[in-house]
Amino acid sequence: MDEQRFDSVSRTLATTASRRTGLRLLLGTAGAGLLAMVRPSAPDAAAHHGALGPGDPCRSSSQCLGADAPLVCDWNGSSLACCTYEGSRCGFDAACCGTALCLGGVCTNQPDYGYGGPGDPCQNASQCVAADVALTCDYVAATDDYRCCALQGDRCGSDAGCCGWLQCYNGRCG
Repeated sequence: MDEQRFDSVSRTLATTASRRTGLRLLLGTAGAGLLAMVRPSAPDAAAHHGALGPGDPCRSSSQCLGADAPLVCDWNGSSLACCTYEGSRCGFDAACCGTALCLGGVCTNQPDYGYGGPGDPCQNASQCVAADVALTCDYVAATDDYRCCALQGDRCGSDAGCCGWLQCYNGRCG
């Protein structure tokens, strides 16, 4: 209740009013307060009308609405949320159902990461192993995802084995 409304109620109660008028005022104020507490918040109201987007928590698929990918209410790896399946467009990982990740704007299930050589998908540098070159796990433009890759001047076998926007020229990343 704001200050002006409180002052008005106080003045009305302080004046000589009938018990019936005072009771009406008191019940009206209490009713307005209860209505404000029971009324759903904006996100809940949106959830009832199918306006939840990718990654938003949900209870049923009818709540989910996607602009460029079909959304369902399913497990997205961390919670029950509006998400899309492998092969659909996405903007971030939580928009993909299950264990899929958003790579290059598409939900993609990743292979089981063991130890990888140059050009193999990775999640961190400890998964990248090579006998003749130091590898790291970094973004590779040639594949538009994270791969075990070599740095400038290091040996390579293909563009997928060179970090960033480097390309493999005559067996060296450059």
